[in-house]
Amino acid sequence: LTDAASKGGPLTVGVFVNSTVEEMNRIAEDVPLDLIQLHGDEGWSIAKQLVRPAIRVVHMEPGVSAADVVGSIEGGSAVAVLLDSKGGGTGKTFDWKVGAE
Repeated sequence: LTDAASKGGPLTVGVFVNSTVEEMNRIAEDVPLDLIQLHGDEGWSIAKQLVRPAIRVVHMEPGVSAADVVGSIEGGSAVAVLLDSKGGGTGKTFDWKVGAE
């Protein structure tokens, strides 16, 4: 990741929703991708099976607290966490105060 970022160009990220490890790894090698974004219901541990560093989404449902978010994260599995409203792509935002905490 550091090597890819140091080249000065944009990083290539593949966004996957509930894909298999085999499919994500194949695409990551074929394209090639710099990062894999897990945007479905995949568990955190799947990131450890990928050939590229992973970004893991945390779906921010109404009423979720910062403690809920922190409690859901499994350290050592993803290089970044993406906070996104539940059902992303809707244009609806979540309570950014939770993200700030």
